[in-house]
Amino acid sequence: MIKVVEFEKTVDMGPLIERFKEAFREMSISETFLEQLKTSVSNGKNGLFGAYDKEQNLKGIGLFGKASGRILLIYANGDIEIEKQLINEICNKFLGQYSYIATGGSWIHWISASISQHLLDIGFAKYDRASMAIPRSQIESLAVPVVSSGMSFEPYKSSKRDEISDLIFRGNYGNVDQEVFPDFFGSPDNCVRLVENIEKGRYGEYKEGTSWILRDGSVSIGACFITTRSEDAGYISDIVIDPGSRGKGLGRALLIHSMKQLLESESSISKIELDVTLSNKARYLYELLGFKTVETYSTYTLKE
Repeated sequence: MIKVVEFEKTVDMGPLIERFKEAFREMSISETFLEQLKTSVSNGKNGLFGAYDKEQNLKGIGLFGKASGRILLIYANGDIEIEKQLINEICNKFLGQYSYIATGGSWIHWISASISQHLLDIGFAKYDRASMAIPRSQIESLAVPVVSSGMSFEPYKSSKRDEISDLIFRGNYGNVDQEVFPDFFGSPDNCVRLVENIEKGRYGEYKEGTSWILRDGSVSIGACFITTRSEDAGYISDIVIDPGSRGKGLGRALLIHSMKQLLESESSISKIELDVTLSNKARYLYELLGFKTVETYSTYTLKE
């Protein structure tokens, strides 16, 4: 039996969470995870589901992020059938309320081969992605980019948010990443929220002056957002070039400029990281510049 877990019952999750941490070596789950879970359930940010046997013993848990529309956690101590039931219950409950449901990613380790196949069987589309990184020495060896007369690099400022959000939407319209991440690129409003989330530090610490715009006269034709995930690692949160300005090496120039500027301002940075969908043509640019694949993973999207 699958049912919603009420606030006062979240304490029952403790043993299952501990087994989950041990099974997947999921040390990113902190000691305060249960308290955080209780808070998120009480304020309605997350939906929590439990699978119970006839004696009302808890056998599995499912966690759905209402803000992101993502299935965050499914675990039933290795019982694949219960895990499938939890996934089905979440999809049945929320797909009518959301235009999409997503799951997977480099930080989700519970999707086994059987669960992956089940997701495909019930209508999810699978997208393979890669986490990539380039060392500081490789960035320093890249030639300083030169752009055409009339073009210039400018630090991004929040006053440009609407303009750059519109650029991001145009730049991703019809692109595979619009399919992978409809919550980021599916509409102009979603792109605004993406930029707001970058500024709020959702994808790493954001510092004003480390993200850049490429302008052609008074028009913004490119943007590159860089955050820091740790003292030694920068992260490319998003990079986009206006479709009408592609094929001129401007994406390469903007990326190199942005990375070099980060190294100048952050002496502790030893590498810069990014994530890319394997079928995205931008991957070839990253490889040419010296980015190497660190990890491959899959993400899944189900549309209404």
